[in-house]
Amino acid sequence: MRKVFSFFVMLFLFIAVGLIVYGLLNPWPDAEAALRSRGGNGIPLVVGVDYQYDRENEIWEAVHSRTYIFMPECFVTGSVYRYEESTGSAIVGTAKNVQQGRWFYLVLIVLLLATSYLVRQVLRPKVQNA
Repeated sequence: MRKVFSFFVMLFLFIAVGLIVYGLLNPWPDAEAALRSRGGNGIPLVVGVDYQYDRENEIWEAVHSRTYIFMPECFVTGSVYRYEESTGSAIVGTAKNVQQGRWFYLVLIVLLLATSYLVRQVLRPKVQNA
């Protein structure tokens, strides 16, 4: 059971770092500009991505979104920003939406706990059977 939990902790940390690298290599200028106009200051780091496509009969809608934190502002305010762009047959042009939440501290606590668990597992001495 411990190995399974360790695997998921490593997977979680790998995905977290992967999202940040993805955001740095593939910036979304419209999103970053919109978030800065809503108060985001600092370096934008992607912590979540989402794509949804819904189709019912002849009506369709596609929603692209990213969730950002701004370093070092997130440590002071706890703010997390989400930017969405929606297109579809019932939408004229592109609908843009910005949301702001204050759940950064929860994510930080989970990351710190996961990292400390992983470090303890790596540094723990191996017990050999005699």
